[in-house]
Amino acid sequence: MRDGGATHVVNGAVCGAWWSGPICQDGTPNGYMVYDVRGTELRWRYQATGKLAEHQMRVYARGEDRSALDEVAANIWAWDPTWTVTWFEDGARRGLMARRESRDPMSIELHDGPDKPAVNSWVQPIPTGHVFFATPSRQAREITVEATDGWGGVYRETRRL
Repeated sequence: MRDGGATHVVNGAVCGAWWSGPICQDGTPNGYMVYDVRGTELRWRYQATGKLAEHQMRVYARGEDRSALDEVAANIWAWDPTWTVTWFEDGARRGLMARRESRDPMSIELHDGPDKPAVNSWVQPIPTGHVFFATPSRQAREITVEATDGWGGVYRETRRL
């Protein structure tokens, strides 16, 4: 979050959703922030526990997000307004993805309901502003999401449809 001249970085949690599984309530994997300080320059990235540094998103196939049945969705957990998120259909660049508030489908699966999760039944999925959407053609076989952070780091994930 940027507020005037200050940047506030809100971290995901190593404990995820209060030790109730592999992700936080917004779908971010359990993990932590890595900060790189060089003189007066500060950079950061999210590090999902047990994953490579390049693991910065989860892409959902068409219909996996029940609020967007004709769309693919990408939850990009370290996203901020300096990032750009584009998508490709069968290798062809299609453009920018649309960002809107949504609940992560994996969080819904793991946390939604009075008996879920078993460890802490009060943990529920929460809306987040770092989910992106695009509508592929009916003929599409795969989509790739490419997210570029504010320092030029590029992260990609491909999903078969």
